[in-house]
Amino acid sequence: MLLWPQNVSRLQGAVMVQPFYGKAASVVEQFGQTNTVRINGIHSDTPIISTPQDKRWVFPLDYAWAELTHQQDLLPTLVEPTNGYVMAGAAAMGRSIDDEILSGFFNSNKTGENGSTDTGLLGAFGGGSQVVAATTGSSANTGLNIAKLRAAKRILLQAEVDIDADPMFMAITAKQHDDLLNKAQVISLDYNSTPVLVNGKISSFMGFNFIHSERI
Repeated sequence: MLLWPQNVSRLQGAVMVQPFYGKAASVVEQFGQTNTVRINGIHSDTPIISTPQDKRWVFPLDYAWAELTHQQDLLPTLVEPTNGYVMAGAAAMGRSIDDEILSGFFNSNKTGENGSTDTGLLGAFGGGSQVVAATTGSSANTGLNIAKLRAAKRILLQAEVDIDADPMFMAITAKQHDDLLNKAQVISLDYNSTPVLVNGKISSFMGFNFIHSERI
């Protein structure tokens, strides 16, 4: 019987995963937006467009998990518990993966040519212009609501994010999930062409794929 709540990483499927070697690696080459130049005459000079470029760096972090067992510990049991130990270790690693993903989201990350620039949450999201205020949709902080989902989606569309090609993920706690259950627009078929509530759980709405995590 497994007595822990989270058995695997829940957020790993929502981020880029790729192998690398060494103490550091530039995993993403980031290119900024450019514009074309209209040519008004024959044999005009070819314009030189300077494309903004940046890099996103990652650094490996090591985690360890170990358990001591002895053959004498296994003899009195009818079922060998070794598999339980392995699953406990794998679950612990999965939770650590989620913690690192959340840390990378909320804390500073290394960018720049040599990975020497710290880019924090507000810096990456336009100094707060891409953060939905806690009071959106009401005069007080009332949790996750339809107005906040609409505001988040509007921000993405205004930033020209291709939401048809790139899936949208939103990590939410049980409290935020309960907030959505209290909204008729979310759970009622009068507002949705297909059922949103399946087995008492909201997995997606308004194009957002919800991932439950109590580690936020």
